[in-house]
Order: sequence, then C-alpha cells, then structure tokens
Amino acid sequence: MESPQAGVYTASLTPLFDSFEPNIPALIRHAQWLLEEGSDGVALLGSTGESNSMTVEQRQSIIEQSALELPPDRLMMGTGSCALQDAVRLTQASVNAGVLSVLVLPPFYYKPQSEESVLSFFSLLVEAVDNPNLRIIFYNFPQLSGYNFSIKILQELKLRFGDIAAGIKDSSGDWNNMLGGPKRSGPDGVYWHGDFVAGHFARGRSRLYYGYCKFDCSGMSTCFSSLEKWPVGSCRPSSKTPYGFTDSFRKLFVCL
Repeated sequence: MESPQAGVYTASLTPLFDSFEPNIPALIRHAQWLLEEGSDGVALLGSTGESNSMTVEQRQSIIEQSALELPPDRLMMGTGSCALQDAVRLTQASVNAGVLSVLVLPPFYYKPQSEESVLSFFSLLVEAVDNPNLRIIFYNFPQLSGYNFSIKILQELKLRFGDIAAGIKDSSGDWNNMLGGPKRSGPDGVYWHGDFVAGHFARGRSRLYYGYCKFDCSGMSTCFSSLEKWPVGSCRPSSKTPYGFTDSFRKLFVCL
C-alpha cells in the first residue's frame, strides 16, 4: 500500500447525544458531506474529534461503523492512547475495517517521556498489529502530549519501520519544525501540516490536515492542487500571517 493520498484531509468533529454517546449516523453524514464538499480525505477521532474523551468501545464503534459507510482509503483514524493495549486494539480495529492510515499520539500522561520509551511504544504497537500495510502518521502535538518528536527520532522510526512510518502530523505551531522538518527528514518523509499552513506543498512531500476545512473544503482543496504545481522554492509562507485560514488563501504566501 502507498502512503495516504496527497491532498486535504479535514479533521472532523464527533457529534454527541445528550448522554455523551457518539452520534455515529450524524458523524457519518458529516464526514460524507466533507468529502462531497471537496475534502480529499477525512480524519476521524483526532483532537477535533475529541477521541480522548471517549471510551475504547465508543471509539471502536466509530471506526467499524464509519468504515462500512465511507470509503476506507479516504479515511484516517485516530488510534493513539496512553495504554498500549488500547492503542493496539484500536489500530487493529482500524486495519480490520480497511482503514490502514492511523494517526497515533505518543503515550502522553506520564512525563517526561524519553525517546527510548516512545520508540518502545511504537515498536510494540507495530509488532502487535503485525501488518505491513499499516501506515502510521505520528501525531506531534506537544502542547497536549508533552512530547515533541525530534528529527532524530523520526529518522529512527523511519529506519525501523520503513513504509509503515508514513509521516508526521505536526500541530506544534513551530514554524522551524514545520519548515525545517521536511528538509531534514529525507526523500521519504511526509509532513501533514496542522494549525499552520506551511509552504512545503510545492516540495512534493507534504499533505494538509486542517480543521478549518470544515468551512471551505473545496477552496482548500483547490489551493492545494494549485500549490502542488508551483516550482520548488517559488513561494514561501508569509511571516505576517502565522495562524489559520484567511479570506484570501494567497495572503499566506509571498511569491519570490
């Protein structure tokens, strides 16, 4: 299996009933709408989806039911957990449902985490799932997880797991991370940019994972397609617009 397809993946919310049970039919309708509006893919059970507010059983039900109604190759499932066995269970459920791309946080409660412990966590996860078609997107969100993936550890993960280590979704909010990472991560590195929109789309190794796409999926997808056609180095991100989506996407870039 190839890495997740290029394009714009929208981070989906998770509708809830008053009882705090996930409203899975509403979630599926919302995800289908996001795809119809122009998203290339949809990420379920990420931070926007409030996955860590749910039980393992609730998350597994979302994985299994949504994969029956939505195209599995256009989905990415959040399967990370502090408990290794829960992460294994959810990742296995996603693979069994045909959704091979998973977004996985490092273990995030007990701190400080060491690089050795993070490597051990992912090694045990990959070993337990034991499927060469698995594609892991490492979720870098140090403000919430307390752990920042270094370039060194990303290179080690890639060396150990090959194609299974499909990329990183960077929500660090650090321009140096997001602009420097793809340069140093090697030709197989894939970066999924989160809260910022960075100018590496034209370098051929980036994807866009964006919560704000729920407002304008088609516009963001069109912008991404246009950016992919720009020559490498032709544009750089504007230092004047560090956050989010604006009225005019072009304002985020300064063409040289």
